[in-house]
Amino acid sequence: MEAYSYLSMVYDELMMDIAYNDWADYINGLLDINGVSEKASILEVGCGTGSVTVRLKKKGYDIVGLDISHDMLRKAEEKARKEGVDIPFICQDLNEIDLHKKMDAIVAVCDVVNYVEEEKLKRFLLSAYEILKEDGVLLFDISSEYKLKNILGNNTFFEDREDITYIWSNKLNDEKINMDLTMFIKEGEVFKRYDEKHVQSIYSENSLLEALENSGFKDVKAYNCFETKKPSRESERIQFVAVKA
Repeated sequence: MEAYSYLSMVYDELMMDIAYNDWADYINGLLDINGVSEKASILEVGCGTGSVTVRLKKKGYDIVGLDISHDMLRKAEEKARKEGVDIPFICQDLNEIDLHKKMDAIVAVCDVVNYVEEEKLKRFLLSAYEILKEDGVLLFDISSEYKLKNILGNNTFFEDREDITYIWSNKLNDEKINMDLTMFIKEGEVFKRYDEKHVQSIYSENSLLEALENSGFKDVKAYNCFETKKPSRESERIQFVAVKA
């Protein structure tokens, strides 16, 4: 079963504590200081259920959402309709993006690039570079090497809510982390069990900066996420900004 098939059913509930308004404001600020206006065209890759997509649309951006999961995109379409905004959503692999126009910016939020396998990273970056207009901006964040190896790696987490119980077990494997997620979701009077496997790649800050530069990007920067200062050795999330030369 592909990642985010069953998880899509409860993803928004599990992520309800995420400050999406602040995240959208942060992305908006980074776009602004890099010369991308609020009327600009944006592609959000790995848009998931559209929580950030909808917020950026409401700020005035001409945004398109892209994700590989049909299930997550159905949730995103429902959310956009409920919020009264018109957003095109596309089901595609981010390594093989096929658009008919160039974009002012590409955005990926909340670990999307961690899901890109190391051997496919170059393809993703070159694909993004090709789609961007001249001086277009690529923004993405990752869960840091420190977080994946020292906080999540080889650990098990669980949570018991009224309608959902999950067990999340992680195992480090070279420069990847294998995640086994077991969910018990209440449906009517019973709980049904669902299992998914996720794999995230572990990237160092320097390896991604180098990969961006090697792909032709300029003005490549890394920030401690939600700030504009350099990451520390114990930063858990790192934001990358790169401009098409």
